[in-house]
Amino acid sequence: MNALLSCLTVLLAGAAAAQQGQGIHLVDRTPGECRNAAFLDSRHVLTADGGLLRVWDVENPGEPGLVGSLTLPGIILDLEVEGSLAWLAAAGHGLLAIDLQDPARPVVRHHVELPTLAYGLALREDRLALSHRVPHVRSNGLQLFSLEQDGPHSLGELGPVCFYGDDVHLDPGGSVAHMTGWWEWVPVDISDPWMPVESPALPWQQVGLVADMAFLPRGEGEVQLGLVARGSDGLDCFSFETPNAPQPLSHLGPPHVAFGVKVMGDLALVAGDGLRIYDLSQAPDLAPLGVLPLPLDPGDEPQGLDVLDSLALLPCGSTAHLVDLHDMSDPVIVAHMGGPTHRHALPHAAGGVVLVVEDGTVLATLGDLPQGRLAVLGRLDLGVPVVAIDLCADGTRAVVLDDHLDLHVVDLTDPATPMRLGGLHLPQPCGAVAISPDGTWAVAGGGGQLYRLDLATPQQPILVDTVDVGWLTGALAMAGDLLAAGGEGRIHLWDHQSGSLEWQGSVTFDGSVMDLEMTDSSLAAAVTETGLWVWDVAEPGAPALRSRLWVNGQASQVEAMGELYWVAEDYMYILQEDPRLLLVDPGAQEAEIVAWWRLDGGRSHMAVTEGRVLLEVGSGDLQLLEADPTVALPTPTPEPGAMAWELLEAAPNPFNPTTSIRFRTSGAGPVKFEVFDLGGRRVRLVEDSVLGAGTHSRVLAADGLASGVYLLRLEADGQKRTGRVLLLK
Repeated sequence: MNALLSCLTVLLAGAAAAQQGQGIHLVDRTPGECRNAAFLDSRHVLTADGGLLRVWDVENPGEPGLVGSLTLPGIILDLEVEGSLAWLAAAGHGLLAIDLQDPARPVVRHHVELPTLAYGLALREDRLALSHRVPHVRSNGLQLFSLEQDGPHSLGELGPVCFYGDDVHLDPGGSVAHMTGWWEWVPVDISDPWMPVESPALPWQQVGLVADMAFLPRGEGEVQLGLVARGSDGLDCFSFETPNAPQPLSHLGPPHVAFGVKVMGDLALVAGDGLRIYDLSQAPDLAPLGVLPLPLDPGDEPQGLDVLDSLALLPCGSTAHLVDLHDMSDPVIVAHMGGPTHRHALPHAAGGVVLVVEDGTVLATLGDLPQGRLAVLGRLDLGVPVVAIDLCADGTRAVVLDDHLDLHVVDLTDPATPMRLGGLHLPQPCGAVAISPDGTWAVAGGGGQLYRLDLATPQQPILVDTVDVGWLTGALAMAGDLLAAGGEGRIHLWDHQSGSLEWQGSVTFDGSVMDLEMTDSSLAAAVTETGLWVWDVAEPGAPALRSRLWVNGQASQVEAMGELYWVAEDYMYILQEDPRLLLVDPGAQEAEIVAWWRLDGGRSHMAVTEGRVLLEVGSGDLQLLEADPTVALPTPTPEPGAMAWELLEAAPNPFNPTTSIRFRTSGAGPVKFEVFDLGGRRVRLVEDSVLGAGTHSRVLAADGLASGVYLLRLEADGQKRTGRVLLLK
């Protein structure tokens, strides 16, 4: 039976991954940041760690035991329980209902795919409200569902409603949905769920951050009151006498920090810098009763709060705390559930050894990756935040930069027992480091300096040379005796054959280097604004451009896998595109994407090992991914009746003084073609009219434009396509 369940879990993960990308699937995943936790019943607790839903037995609260789990490709951003079903809003995966009748074997009962990211949800009897990001804008929309025996049925939809409105709350009567986000709070009348009506947003002076909301039980004829947790701005009590126009009544400012709030009769529990308990008998006046300080690291403020009987549950950072409330004046933590998160993991891999960072300061070696499992082999606590890492070719030695200006040399000969061999204090802060393939020397870069270090005696590294490059060094890479150093608009190449750094050549371009990857014959750069560049460096004195690839957003990292490259995109708010992990064939002249995976955690860090990629996503969890480059990316098929169209190319690109931009439509319809600079300002309206079927061409002139990257946006039939051009004057 266990073998069958494991097989079903893999099949479910594979099916979900098909919606996450093309040609890449999820192999394994570790827990990440504990964003949500909830009581399933009086005996079981749920925690959501990145994409992992876990079920704990708390019959003995002091010794919780893990009884079941379910791995999902997306990040679980919100969690609500109704009976034996857990409803999840999962970024990149939509709305899910997880059947927990058997807590040891959670299974997906219902799944509603969404074209955009699902953020927050709220339940009230048979009604569910879901907040989701609206494409191409920085606001969220509202979608309503009725919960039937055969699953959720879509009702009305409204959007965009609220600026970054990630959360949604339903009033006790279920007639108003309150959407809250960054400096905005918008009530929506949903008394007719087929036609939700947006109400005026509350004045931003009354709002700030709205982190959570809870309503007080009231008798018939009494004015409805609610508590609003406003993060570091404190806790407010509002009147909802007019449900869609709440009015502030009282305010408790710092030190009353509030990120989560629950009401139990005449008591309110508020999670912030600690767990605070308030007497509500004189509401709207709030009287503090007790406070429980929490053992929190910076950035580990509670993500929410749930209460059942005499227990409270607080998800904080990588851990969910279980709190005994028998004595409300003296609450006590009785258990912790969860484990270390890999935030800022900076994964690196070489020679079969994989190194990540746990909680910023602990180096951890991973094993079993060829078998498709993420298992920690050993750990080394440096005690200081890690900034950068690099490994030598066989993976037996690493150099590590910390934020205290120190470089550490770490021995990984036995991955189960990593050891610090020695270290060196550097003259100034450095943000990049590279170690030679044989592990005998290294280079650290910071400001306008490169520092060459002799590691022949790793217990006593020696600073042997300083090179003044005169510009900020953003990335370093080595292959053989060749060193590449990239910064703002340039990459320089040095040779180390003679034992010192000798300059060989350079390349220039528009943008800043985020990452470099070098093999014996080629150099690849991930560049902000302009994507992936690949050069032939067989002759380092005369590097030749081999191919280019424009990306959505910005290229943030590049790693080689044989003849292919993995490229991570970074989110760019102007384009409003979900960032992706790309597998790229550099080819000749024009690089080609052969597979991709949606990055639902923002900026990511990756390492490539054993033909797989280890990805640390924004939530702090690790994903092990595998690609099949032989899977062809599908060609999008327009819906019946829709106008098929595409943005073809701009030529020449780069350009000066003009470039011709071609696009094709298969039917008549309105077309809007705009050009934006990287600040999001529209600099040209090229087309805004009804066009017939066929291939069209429009000229973009450089008059009045400065050198730089410009974003093209073509809109037709309610859809958008984006592209880029580079103006060089």
